[in-house]
Amino acid sequence: PRLCMQLFDSENNSPYTSSWSSGFGLESVGVTQIVGMHCKDGRSLEVSVSISVAPGRLSNYTKIVRICPRYVVVNQLSQPLRLWQDNSILHPNLAIDDSNDVNESKDSRKWVMNRAEQESSGDLNQYKSLFGITTNIASPEDSGMGSKTTADSAACFIATIQPSGIISFHLPDTRADRLLRIDLGSDWNLSCSFNADMTAEYVLEIS
Repeated sequence: PRLCMQLFDSENNSPYTSSWSSGFGLESVGVTQIVGMHCKDGRSLEVSVSISVAPGRLSNYTKIVRICPRYVVVNQLSQPLRLWQDNSILHPNLAIDDSNDVNESKDSRKWVMNRAEQESSGDLNQYKSLFGITTNIASPEDSGMGSKTTADSAACFIATIQPSGIISFHLPDTRADRLLRIDLGSDWNLSCSFNADMTAEYVLEIS
């Protein structure tokens, strides 16, 4: 037998529903598989799937299917940070605020700072970017970070992580470079980009 998965959000007739994933088998015990669900225009939600045998007597009858986030970020700093999917070579640091870069059309922006009065609409959704919708970033007052960032308007916002915070996440755009950057707020430039899929330890200089 083969299993398939689908992102399905039934709240308020939400548009955030993906196509079904390709089938994956139950025979690959002990092997972690990456399963993608197509969302829109080539973007996919990726999750990690592992198959194991149940312990004890159940081992003859039962297999355990674990579905986990592809990525998890842990903030061990003493200040909040933002995480972006972005290429530092293509998008060098440039101070932009939430208001309006006159050189950028509204439709070209992939993110916008969220005003406190806008948050009541409940329009914050982590899957927006997978469906090509502009991402709202929590208001600076709530996040503890300034209202400006050196992130390019074409960068993909992932999450704001508070000190000691742990957040699971996915890449907002699997068609783009699979690179991440760290943002400490308006007083700092973004870090250089680093590979999201390479297991390694990086030293990032942030100025």
